[in-house]
Amino acid sequence: MNRRVRLPLILHQFSLFAGQFNNIRGNIESKNITIMVYFPKNGRMVVSPKDVLRWSEEVISSYVSLYSVIPSRVYYVINWNTGKSEGNGLKNGVILGEFGKEKVNKGLISHELAHSWFGYYADFKMLNEAFATFSDLYIRNAFDNSLEKNALKGKEIIANIFQNTPEHYYTLYFKGAFVFRSLQFVLGNETFFEGLRELLRECHNKECNLTDVQNVFEKVSGQDLDWFFREWFYTAKVPNYEIENLSLVQKSERYSLTFEIIDKNNFTMPIEVEVKTPTKSFIKKVWVNGTARVEFELNEKPTEIILDPNEWMVNQNKKYNIEGVEIIIE
Repeated sequence: MNRRVRLPLILHQFSLFAGQFNNIRGNIESKNITIMVYFPKNGRMVVSPKDVLRWSEEVISSYVSLYSVIPSRVYYVINWNTGKSEGNGLKNGVILGEFGKEKVNKGLISHELAHSWFGYYADFKMLNEAFATFSDLYIRNAFDNSLEKNALKGKEIIANIFQNTPEHYYTLYFKGAFVFRSLQFVLGNETFFEGLRELLRECHNKECNLTDVQNVFEKVSGQDLDWFFREWFYTAKVPNYEIENLSLVQKSERYSLTFEIIDKNNFTMPIEVEVKTPTKSFIKKVWVNGTARVEFELNEKPTEIILDPNEWMVNQNKKYNIEGVEIIIE
């Protein structure tokens, strides 16, 4: 049977697919959402369409819970074999260019589906990719050092980018996503996600720019965030931390550890500081305004000091040793 799948129009978007397709249907009953997965009838699809459907259901359910918005009651996941790991997000679905691998490309699906919220329900111009990448990495719990390495490849000033072209890929996608993760760390989960929900409400069916984004987060948090946006969006630098003036004093069976954190690029940011001993681990949240002094009282001799162990921000990574203590800056 020759089936045509026509997707709804939005902002002059028109998509028409003609060919022989099979499909399976799923439902998120609690939200009254239908998901249709289409795949070429004569194409070899190693990945089970049911696995694609299950992951799509999980992603859409997660985004609806996070953002309290349902952009569409019907979603289409169209597998279109180009042989490349590529995709396009639509108002109510995603086109996938690759279906021949053995595992569902979860990151591609969740990133492109996020554009139903960030790009179509509300448009944030060059920030759409940062929001979509953040959304994907957040629900997959995938912020890690390998992603930070990609973010460090982004060398441009985010506020100065006006076209989504390949040379801006690392900055718009990965560095942008990490910047919003850093804002999440600064504001806390409740305030940060309420800020995203308010952004979607205020920017529904219109374009919003970086100033609009800052204004909404300031309104929701009740804080002046000019320092944060100025550091992260209007410069290309990232924090460059060093640990200096380390002192370790043993008193009876206790150890007093003190050191300074120096940021060579003079950012103002909170940072997690983890100290490990042979049997335990301790974490503090410390505000670094160019410099900060840190103290730990320990029952054992410390073996490691780790800055930003949970990858809350992009910063220059390094490892070295001071007086037998391993210094790791993630």
